[in-house]
Amino acid sequence: MKNGKVIADRSISNVSPKASFHYKADSKVTLYASAGKAFNSPTIMNIAFDYVNLGANSELQPEEITSYEIGAYLTASPKTTTKIAVFKNNVSNLIYQNTTKKRWEQADAEILGFELEFKHKFTPELSGFINYTYNDTEFTKFTKDPTCTGNRIPTVPMDTLTFGCTYAKDKWTTNLLGRYIGTAYENEQNTIGFMSHFVADVKLNYAMSKNTSLALSIDNIFDKKYSQRLDNFDIYAPGRVAYLELTQKF
Repeated sequence: MKNGKVIADRSISNVSPKASFHYKADSKVTLYASAGKAFNSPTIMNIAFDYVNLGANSELQPEEITSYEIGAYLTASPKTTTKIAVFKNNVSNLIYQNTTKKRWEQADAEILGFELEFKHKFTPELSGFINYTYNDTEFTKFTKDPTCTGNRIPTVPMDTLTFGCTYAKDKWTTNLLGRYIGTAYENEQNTIGFMSHFVADVKLNYAMSKNTSLALSIDNIFDKKYSQRLDNFDIYAPGRVAYLELTQKF
């Protein structure tokens, strides 16, 4: 039921095949290729719940994704590995936030991109990584407003750079993570955008016993101020936030 109206029952089923191929050229180079189909059903939040500026859409259909990827793993040494990948995703019925109608809508889209990742183990206790992902996205079929065909998909940044390190010794583990998020558009017309920003997070974990751990997480540790919307007014992202977590395994 949505706002007092009954939503018709629907039954959805799908087969999602995937195939991959790995070829070890030598001790330092492994090549791979993969292709597959994926299926994402709209959630109950998409079809039944209205928010202040985002309405539900009970007519949403499942997303269908056909993906292709080729890449290579390069092992420069036992301590250093590099990943290089190129990918393409064709998406039918992409579910996105339509800022004009202020509700969930759908369109067909294509995502082309590549990924570079470098990992290195500095010492037995300290390891690090850096990852760069490039996304070139566009609507390939936008029936609600044909003028938006060819525009970029809202909220998906073109550039993402992530790097971090992990230090683990005895009962202590520390994870430090930095994230650069490039500019992205908020609306399908590509006239309103999110500004690029960089934030850093840290997590300290102490293993009190085999089954019990205590962790302190701090997001945006430098309390970076950045806007999530660029228009006639700005909406600012949360500042520094800390979490304390106790985990008990039974």
